[in-house]
Amino acid sequence: MTRVAGCGDQWFSPEVVRNSPPFWDAPYLGLNGNQLRGPIPELSALSLLRDLYLYDNQLSGPIPDLNALTNLTLLILNGSELSGRIPDLNALSKLRALYLFDNQLSGPIPDLSALSKLISLDLSGNLLCLPAGTTISGLNEQVAAHLESLNLSTCTDAD
Repeated sequence: MTRVAGCGDQWFSPEVVRNSPPFWDAPYLGLNGNQLRGPIPELSALSLLRDLYLYDNQLSGPIPDLNALTNLTLLILNGSELSGRIPDLNALSKLRALYLFDNQLSGPIPDLSALSKLISLDLSGNLLCLPAGTTISGLNEQVAAHLESLNLSTCTDAD
């Protein structure tokens, strides 16, 4: 049986997410378009999570460490007010789609080379740069094309 967790216009504390049957074994969490505000809570207890949809909200602050979500295949966080740097995502080896567009993210794009299954990426609408010496040659064709289309500047020491 596929479990799906979602909730109308409510945002849950980390304790509720960790201890509630609708969440802890659900492979899908969809809370998109609910005008959720504030930071993304700790989600590491959701180890079976495959698809995380938090897009089109008013989430703010940094993207938390998601490396414990090793089953994640879709990470959709676009259309909010997330800020800071994109965290290291290399532990998410099953990730196929990463949508972080239209936020307030800044700084260098992390190394994506370990994400060998990544086939869809959108980072547009942020203030990102490429670390000096970054190569995109080992990435999926669509992912590399997207990064090239962004015309990103090379990061400076201030980034």
